Amino acid sequence: MKSWFRRHETRSFELDEAALLALVPRVRRWVVRYAGPRHDVDDLVQEALTELVASLPRFRGDASLTTYAYRIVVRATARELRKQRRVPLDFSPREATEATDSIDPERRLLDEQAITELYEALDTLSEKLREAFVLASIEQMSHAEAADLTGTSLETFRQRLKRARAHLEELLGERALSTTCQPREVCP
Repeated sequence: MKSWFRRHETRSFELDEAALLALVPRVRRWVVRYAGPRHDVDDLVQEALTELVASLPRFRGDASLTTYAYRIVVRATARELRKQRRVPLDFSPREATEATDSIDPERRLLDEQAITELYEALDTLSEKLREAFVLASIEQMSHAEAADLTGTSLETFRQRLKRARAHLEELLGERALSTTCQPREVCP
């Protein structure tokens, strides 16, 4: 991924436009997976991209661009969500299930309700617990990959995931773990 950057004598990196455009779909997916299906997802994506571009002068190339971008995007999204906590959220779970038009309407409604309940419950988690749950259960990354992406040890990541699942199970009952998504299926 370092090839996306032109290295300068001062050890700074400059992202070319094509590389940034290549990141946009990933950034959008990360924001939607972290924040849930919302009416303002485009605003959150724009804020995340703005934060990412602003932070590029600090990118040293020690980690992969994807790892660096993910951390910036999640932090920016979490910050925007904290700002909005005072305002009631307007979930749009229909966006998350529109790709499944072949599902009967009753099933689709149940999926929309489950997604809404899941993201409302995720809002009660701390950022670190939410991130662990999203990476492992929604993005379906391996624990080792997710730990590396978040910059934590494998054991720390597993503990966060365990606490997140326990909290969600307490709130949602058995639905907590059955609400998680199949890879790139119905979930946002």
